[in-house]
Amino acid sequence: MTEMTKSLETALTSDLFWESINILLSKPHVINKRLWGSKIWFRNTCKPKSTPFKLPATLHLLSDLVATDNVEQYKIQILNELDVDNILPNTSDNEDQVEVLLMELLPKNYSDKQGYQVACLWKDKSSITFYDVTPLNQEQKLCPDFSYTIQLNTNHILLTAISDENSKSFKWLSNTLLPQLIKWGTESESSTKSNMCNESLSLVSQTKYYEKYNDLKVKYGKEMVKIWPECTDASKFVYEDVAIAAYLLLLWEREEPRSSKSFVDLGCGNGLLVYILSQEGHTGVGIDVRKRNIWDMYPPGVVLQTQIDLRFLALKEYALLVTIGYIYKKNIHNTAIE
Repeated sequence: MTEMTKSLETALTSDLFWESINILLSKPHVINKRLWGSKIWFRNTCKPKSTPFKLPATLHLLSDLVATDNVEQYKIQILNELDVDNILPNTSDNEDQVEVLLMELLPKNYSDKQGYQVACLWKDKSSITFYDVTPLNQEQKLCPDFSYTIQLNTNHILLTAISDENSKSFKWLSNTLLPQLIKWGTESESSTKSNMCNESLSLVSQTKYYEKYNDLKVKYGKEMVKIWPECTDASKFVYEDVAIAAYLLLLWEREEPRSSKSFVDLGCGNGLLVYILSQEGHTGVGIDVRKRNIWDMYPPGVVLQTQIDLRFLALKEYALLVTIGYIYKKNIHNTAIE
């Protein structure tokens, strides 16, 4: 193990650098394809206990998975190891402040083990250091198992790590993450689009959504992919509808727990969304202009019909569902799920 470095030229300012880092912290799955997402257990602004301040090379691994009843204990342990004190928000003295957070990395594959990272953001140095603190028995494969630092210097962004020169993780950091940080910082994105996504996703708990999505994926998705009779891409269409169903079920549960909803899915296509929602205790109907092969594979309680004249639909037998229930179209769903 030796100190490895990689430097890339960049015109990023400090503000743009931190914008990129915030994307990395809030949406690590965008760059790390092994992840579904992440959960931040705590994020505290701290002040070094002594000067000169220097971050440690490593941190002790956590002894167990993080939960509500032990996160405070872990926070104390981590801050003590870093030799920093938690400070109150809005403290006027900003000199040498560091921000410390504990992040749980959630795997895309539900059978994989989650990972844990501590990140230390040192604003004065334009530097962030990551530590893998995953419990030893987890054997995570989601993030580098060594500490590494990313720092913005004059005209350069620098990666430093104690690693093997043949490490795949270091190569990924060097060849994928660093260029992406520069790209995020230099791209101009619409603030309207960003706010719209955040507002939509904030309607349900990210952690509950992750759990619900994976439960439905195991319950319906894997078997459906195996028997998929359509000529379309099974993995894409099956898991897309599983994601939409998870979102709707949580949304309905938040509005009226233990209450059955009525719904109409206009343009239901393969009907899988109607099937899942019906199996989960809700009452609805799917409408499309033509029947799909898979429709005959669903149980009798799944109502799927062909109906072209939507005005007739609204005036006739489904008027009650339209009035008191939900009408959803797939393109509306997809704006809510990233």
